[in-house]
Amino acid sequence: MAYCPPSACVELWLFFLIIPGCLDYREGVLKDNMKTIFTDCFTGAKGAGKTSLIQSIQKVQLPRKRNVLFLNEEGSIAYSASNPDCFRIYPILGGCICCSGQTELIHFMQESLAEDNPERFIIELCGAGRIKDLLPLLHLIPDCAPGLFCHILNMQHLPARMHIMGSLLWNQIAEAPIIIMNRCNALVPEQFMSCLQSIREHNKNALILPLNEKNLADTRILSMNFYQELCPEYQNYFTPIGQLKYENLFSFSENQLSSKYIDSDRSERRKIKIRIRF
Repeated sequence: MAYCPPSACVELWLFFLIIPGCLDYREGVLKDNMKTIFTDCFTGAKGAGKTSLIQSIQKVQLPRKRNVLFLNEEGSIAYSASNPDCFRIYPILGGCICCSGQTELIHFMQESLAEDNPERFIIELCGAGRIKDLLPLLHLIPDCAPGLFCHILNMQHLPARMHIMGSLLWNQIAEAPIIIMNRCNALVPEQFMSCLQSIREHNKNALILPLNEKNLADTRILSMNFYQELCPEYQNYFTPIGQLKYENLFSFSENQLSSKYIDSDRSERRKIKIRIRF
């Protein structure tokens, strides 16, 4: 039997006593230092008003923050290279982020986390993008979580798109926790009420809000009894001057997404993140 000197026994004893405590301490420090980067996502057809709504929210609700934008489609309103409201812009124009552009999105998000120290991610999806396909990707990115997710509709073109896009449009509407209706004044009241009823039939839980061309509350729609019956909670999401209450929208979206799509618990998602990180 091999001889073990007393000093070696003491060192071995200290190793098993101290090292586990150090590891537990280090794990606690890492958890405390980790911050969650919330990701806002805006979907909708080209020309629906995604870019103007993003710019409005950035200027009013998220000024002087390190907002990183992932741009999947360029509309009629362009982002300036020196946009003061976006710390950095990553164009992902090689395909829809939900399918052919997945690898590019993950690569740029990991690069941004390493280099930009972002406070918030913002994704502007192309017209064919779906929230259901994007959410699993966010669970693969370390320290990212879904934030404000909304679908923007150009009500002027909605009747035609119902026939052109078919099930894709209704799937986009059904998956969105928040639906923004733009250019409602282009429809006569009867036509608008028919469209609104179809939207509510495909998504019974979504928050449906009408905006005018200045991205303020469309008071003409808010005063309609038909709208108030279908969307009675709208008052909680507008300020007295008609601006969107971003924090309230964020909380509503987060709760809706959690109940709809997040089936696994946080510990399981954390294991996935650690495996990918290392």
